Amino acid sequence: GVTASGTGATKTITISGGGGGGLSSDSDNNTVGGTNAGDSITNGTDNTFLGKDAGTGLSTGNRNTAIGYNAYKVGNNNDNTCIGNQAGEALSSGSMNTLIGRRAGESITTGQSNTIVGMMANAQGSRNVMLGQQAGQYSSCTDCIVIGSFCGQDIQGNNNIFMGRDTAKDATTSTENVCIGRNSVKDFTTGSKNVIIGQDAGNTGTNNLTTGENNILIGHDAAASAADVDN
Repeated sequence: GVTASGTGATKTITISGGGGGGLSSDSDNNTVGGTNAGDSITNGTDNTFLGKDAGTGLSTGNRNTAIGYNAYKVGNNNDNTCIGNQAGEALSSGSMNTLIGRRAGESITTGQSNTIVGMMANAQGSRNVMLGQQAGQYSSCTDCIVIGSFCGQDIQGNNNIFMGRDTAKDATTSTENVCIGRNSVKDFTTGSKNVIIGQDAGNTGTNNLTTGENNILIGHDAAASAADVDN
């Protein structure tokens, strides 16, 4: 049924089904539904929290959307969208993040302006785009674009563009690389300023590129002259 209580600024409208669930919208345009969802809001406005413990830590943040169990659980900032079981679970003071998928961005704490879509896709840092299952899963970086399942999982360097399943999967402190193509430079670790384009480029089984710099490899199975070559 539909019930209304309070007056003026304290008025709350609750829509409940026969199962005992509820959806509440207050005069500050906060809409909550689920056990503990948005239960700490004091001065926050324009928030939508649906799911057990969704947005439970927010008191004064504005314009956040969290849907799913533990989504945006501890956050108290502005303009975050966290959709999926445990999406943005650890996000505390970060803002302007879009995290979609089960456990998407689950370890981000203070990052800003990240777009992370995919189950367990992740990135500690700011201004990253991570798309695909487990893309950037263990990463800590800034200004990176990582697209593809398991792509750039361990990246710790900044300003990289990785695209393709398993591309640069083991890259760590690599910086300023462009690597495009399934399985390209799969063994890459700390190389920088490389342009690698093509399926299995730099990952042919011979001289798989690991730590080289300033290399350009283009084409299917394009191979480096040595695993650590610099040009």
